[in-house]
Amino acid sequence: MLCCCAAGEDTKGAETITTTAAEPVIKESAPAQEEKAEPKQEEAAEVVSSNEFVFVMSDGGEKKVVFQKSPLGLTFHANKVPVVIKKLASGGHAEELGVQTGMQIKTIGGKDLTDMSYDQIFKMIEGVSKALKQDP
Repeated sequence: MLCCCAAGEDTKGAETITTTAAEPVIKESAPAQEEKAEPKQEEAAEVVSSNEFVFVMSDGGEKKVVFQKSPLGLTFHANKVPVVIKKLASGGHAEELGVQTGMQIKTIGGKDLTDMSYDQIFKMIEGVSKALKQDP
């Protein structure tokens, strides 16, 4: 669940996502083949985790956060871009990682959100939440 609000808190205009733990998928891979080719320039770039968010802080700086569990503990306004954090779940995962209200989500998994619609961004956040281990 992305929006974690305590009972009685104002959630008007906030988005809530409820997720369940994903079933593990086991895939058998073909035997590895040894390659000695030089890595392509794109492959040499920093690997970005799909659950890595970059936030723009109120002072214009950026904060990189890698979520490890769900719920994320974020509340934001529905149907509004850019996505700005409205509220944090007290003691929630986002708060543990140093996310603060007023921060704007700039990228998710290395993908810039600037030209994306709210629905596209929401689906990305929901996908991250569903893919992470559920916190009991």
